Amino acid sequence: MKKVLLTIVILAVCTSGLEAESMVWRVEKGGEVVYIGGTIHLLRHSDYPLPDAFDEAFIKSDVVVLEADVGGMSDPEVQGKLMAGAMYTDGKTLEDVLSEEAYSALAAYCAEAGMPVEALAQFKPAMVMLSLLGLELQKLGISTDYGIDVYYYNRAIDEGKDMIYLETIDEQIDYVMSMGAGQEDEFILHSISDMKELPETMEEIIRYWREGDDGRMYEHFIGELKKEFPELYGTLILERNNNWMPEIEALFATEETELVLVGTAHLVGDRGIISTLEHRGYTVERLE
Repeated sequence: MKKVLLTIVILAVCTSGLEAESMVWRVEKGGEVVYIGGTIHLLRHSDYPLPDAFDEAFIKSDVVVLEADVGGMSDPEVQGKLMAGAMYTDGKTLEDVLSEEAYSALAAYCAEAGMPVEALAQFKPAMVMLSLLGLELQKLGISTDYGIDVYYYNRAIDEGKDMIYLETIDEQIDYVMSMGAGQEDEFILHSISDMKELPETMEEIIRYWREGDDGRMYEHFIGELKKEFPELYGTLILERNNNWMPEIEALFATEETELVLVGTAHLVGDRGIISTLEHRGYTVERLE
């Protein structure tokens, strides 16, 4: 199992080539239209321009709907909440929580990465993984600065489009920091294994996304997460999908046209948002 980290990157996810289909859908019911696009939260500068379908949907939309306020994440108060949620406050340390095997593997990886494992002693596994992942992604030139959500957040501000958020920043922090809870050893060990294959797997996941290959995206990434970590899949993907569905369906009652941009992991598969809308009678058409 080598896909947990990349699933989180999707949430939570270039090569060039011909584009046949995209990760953007036009959804209609009762004459009202909502566009829904699957995003990757971290990309490289070289991954631009994005597939044309995203700009097409953005231009035709009056309102942009995002998972959360990505602009607010840099607020010092929010950063303080993030750090508070990322740390143990009951006197525990990472060494207390992990088995000897998992802690030794983490210490060895940190030593190779040039980060003393002692510097992570107070952090929960989710923050440990995100810190190490950030170092590896930085080497690849991959950053949230080039994420699709950030790109269209900035364009929406520049062009005066209204924005709606499906969850609060506090809710998103809680979801992210709960990763690995109750399965700390497995989470750390799998994360370390993932990191070793990060360059190749990132290329793979971005290629599937650019080609609009939601079948392979689900099979190779989300399906593995669901199989190996069903609780994490339930909390991070399924629970949030269920929370968002009433808000997405309410968009069809407005006069405006909306563009919903959420992590691709939330859209694909038989429990994904696109399949759910189809089952509820909405007309769904993928943009080419």
